Amino acid sequence: MQQFCTALLKTDHHRQPARFIQVLAIFGVTLLAVLLGGLTRTFDGFSILWPANALLLGLFVRVPKYNTLAAWGAAALAYVCAEMLLGRMPAVALWLAVANLSGVAAGYFMLHRSRARLSELSEPAVMLHLFAVCLGAAAVSALAGCGLLAVTLEYNLANAWGLWFSGELLNYVMFLPLLLSIPYAAAAQQPGGQRQEDAFWTRWHHRQTYPLLALVASIVLAWWIGGPGAIAYPVLALLWCALEYRLFQTAAVTAVTCAILLLFMSASLASLLFVDEYVHAMMSLRMGVLLIALAPLTVSCVNAARDRLLKSLDHAVSYDALTDALSRRVFMERSVAALERLKRRGLQASVLMLDIDHFKRINDTYGHATGDKVLAQLAATVQQMLRDPDLFGRLGGEEFAVFLPETGRQDALAVAERLRSAIKRIEVESDAGDAVVFTASIGVVHWHAAHHTDMSTLLSRADQALYLAKRGGRDRVELAV
Repeated sequence: MQQFCTALLKTDHHRQPARFIQVLAIFGVTLLAVLLGGLTRTFDGFSILWPANALLLGLFVRVPKYNTLAAWGAAALAYVCAEMLLGRMPAVALWLAVANLSGVAAGYFMLHRSRARLSELSEPAVMLHLFAVCLGAAAVSALAGCGLLAVTLEYNLANAWGLWFSGELLNYVMFLPLLLSIPYAAAAQQPGGQRQEDAFWTRWHHRQTYPLLALVASIVLAWWIGGPGAIAYPVLALLWCALEYRLFQTAAVTAVTCAILLLFMSASLASLLFVDEYVHAMMSLRMGVLLIALAPLTVSCVNAARDRLLKSLDHAVSYDALTDALSRRVFMERSVAALERLKRRGLQASVLMLDIDHFKRINDTYGHATGDKVLAQLAATVQQMLRDPDLFGRLGGEEFAVFLPETGRQDALAVAERLRSAIKRIEVESDAGDAVVFTASIGVVHWHAAHHTDMSTLLSRADQALYLAKRGGRDRVELAV
């Protein structure tokens, strides 16, 4: 113990308090998890639920700064202390700590060496790889710990290994996807300038309550009717949850459901008199619950992959591939719908038409690759300066349009002037290394709900104002009269 503390304190003085807190957190979390698992131990001293190993592996993977030699030492100390608090002899507690940590180390090694990105956990292939990691971690841990069961409980090695392996595998599958799928609180920026809140914070719709109620009802029905078939009662409700919820939410309800099934069904096995009969029944129960856990997780992953594919296809159709601006069709559809909403509310709006000056000369002089860079940089600059409700679309070639809802004439002119000035400061490097600068002309038209003007007419008038800006010398803003 003294050597462990001495090694822990041999760190950089500036980082020492933070590292000490991290190590203390690992110790405390592991200690509580082991004690919690110890509360579910059966007459043979084997825990029904054991979240400690999956929790430790999940922490080391999700928060790499916790993965230090001192943290592993703190976890080992927590295992030993918790087991001794639960009444184990020191030698047995040490053996259990080594067995549990060997599985965690094997799981971390396999995840670290793999090319799977856990940020894409909802991909079916990544989830399949995670299941393989759970298999490996459970096998290593069972290999290290089965001898203890054989010595203390007089099980044969095959039964001891199978009992340990089935329990470890089930607990990893129950808790590890849950821990690894916990989303970050920050909102993620999505393609097309749209922001999508993180899965954990998405708004709860009333229809999402129905699968949860069905799940609760199925669990109550399983408890009331009982029997060996009761374990399968919640399957349909879990699959419904997987279709309605995100992966984290699905993993959460799956873990809770499997924990209830295990605790409920394991109690009925205590009456079995023969060791082999009990071991085989317990392994069968665990493997059955394991398959129940895998079903909703798999469906959730497939459903998430399908949703991403549909969003990707929708984005490909709705947005210009080069500039990420709205396509002409989608820009017209959304601006027409916005115009109708503003008309009902008696509000105003403005439309801008942008065109790059002498764009053909840029293509002829520097090549079309440089011209594409100019278009992409202009679009990125414009989108950064617009508000969330504003619409920005590419109408064709070097021509763009901006729809500004609830924007008056003077404000629209100010926005157009800021855009013109920002575009003038853009500098693009050509393939030959030359610095390419360019300007844009902008036409502005103002609209009010009292006006009986459709979107096509507004664009036509904005285009006329753009033509006047071109005739007036370019790099100008003109207001349609």
